Amino acid sequence: MNTNELFYALLKERELPSNLPELRQILADENRQKELDALAQAFDCQIIYARSKVYLLPERDNDILGYSKAALKKRLLKNGQGVVFYYLYMFIILTLLDEFYGTSYGQGKTRPYIQVGNLMNHVHENLQKGAARDNAPAQVPYQKMLDQYESLKAELGKKEKNSRAQLFEVALRFLEEQRLIIRLEENDSIRTTQRLDDLADYVLRSSQGYELMMQILGGEEYAEA
Repeated sequence: MNTNELFYALLKERELPSNLPELRQILADENRQKELDALAQAFDCQIIYARSKVYLLPERDNDILGYSKAALKKRLLKNGQGVVFYYLYMFIILTLLDEFYGTSYGQGKTRPYIQVGNLMNHVHENLQKGAARDNAPAQVPYQKMLDQYESLKAELGKKEKNSRAQLFEVALRFLEEQRLIIRLEENDSIRTTQRLDDLADYVLRSSQGYELMMQILGGEEYAEA
């Protein structure tokens, strides 16, 4: 298998096992690995080399292989929801990452699972803390998010319209479709996939990825939304 064929396989599957013989041959050759990385860049992607797998990730605003910001809003927002709901979806996802990995990453994954009810409580608590902060980033509309969140019905039924449960259902279903989480119906809990573990490890260990995460938590992502 040559470099082009391997990249096509990676483009098709989005991930390949690191112990794949053809992949190991390419990674053992610095020039061929550079060719593989160059192909990814040509498609506006980057390759993440994790322990057990290699991942092809679209760059931000690659709306062919991934989601542009506008496409992501279109995917998440339902029935005329305003931009504050987009902020809430991003905040739910960031809170989930923080619960599993922590923003002061260093010890790896911190828990095997979290129940959806606990995640909902933590999101509400974090919104309240953010709204109460005197030094909260000006770009992050904590008070608007908190007001919108508390205006939603507290009923737990996932199909209940205009409810907090429905808000979480949309965010978690999106993460499921991206093969990042597994939901266990028997105890209404969430587990992360190996894919999310690997990508979170890359984001939080690399200086560039960690900087991006801090930008998001610091408010730049909200300001640009």
